[in-house]
Amino acid sequence: MHVSREGAPMIRVLIQGANTHNNYWLLLIQGANTVHIILQ
Repeated sequence: MHVSREGAPMIRVLIQGANTHNNYWLLLIQGANTVHIILQ
């Protein structure tokens, strides 16, 4: 896939956004697991 110079930064931002989104999910899951352990 050929990416123009103008298009590359946009793709990089999208990938960063996806990574951040995944990190938020991991934090939420970790937090839920911690609460679950505390409640047991």
